[in-house]
Amino acid sequence: MGRHELDAECVSFYSKISFLIISIIIFYSCILKGIDSLSKYVRQKNIKNYRNSGDLIFQIFTTSIVFITQRSLKLENFSKLKRIRCTTFGRDMRYEMSNIINVMWFHLESSRSRFVPRIIGPLLEVALIPVSSIRQNTILIFFNMFVFCFHQSNAIRNEIITHLDRLITEDKGDANFKDLFVKIFLENCECLDFRIKD
Repeated sequence: MGRHELDAECVSFYSKISFLIISIIIFYSCILKGIDSLSKYVRQKNIKNYRNSGDLIFQIFTTSIVFITQRSLKLENFSKLKRIRCTTFGRDMRYEMSNIINVMWFHLESSRSRFVPRIIGPLLEVALIPVSSIRQNTILIFFNMFVFCFHQSNAIRNEIITHLDRLITEDKGDANFKDLFVKIFLENCECLDFRIKD
């Protein structure tokens, strides 16, 4: 095989890889756009107050969490070359999806209790992703969940603490996660009731 044939094969191979990466990015972009549109519709129509809306909102949360935690989007596990290719053609869509979850959560207001404790475990998976912007979005939800549940139910508050204790005892969160978690909680506790601070 001559050098020109080898070069042509390499170009063909990299073209196919690039096409595949672009196709995957377009596919995930469509999912992201669909979930974003659905969550905007739910917020605009104020569906949180409707009797049967809980399942729809819960499905938005779970679909978003599955999207964020799937292996094919874990850029930190890719080779350097693959990571460069992916970021050249797109962006880290997990962060955008974590924004959708964050906005949706804070929109729910008093309806939040319907999703706790079901959503605690799946959200912890998102918080463990080693991307600080995603972690920050998720930890803010945990803080809000903790404060909200502090006034609502001891059982829910204890459920959150149990999940976090398990996370620490199983050594799942790295030092950066633990530091960021403590930092966000302490910063947001400043203006709260002294019982919550304790």
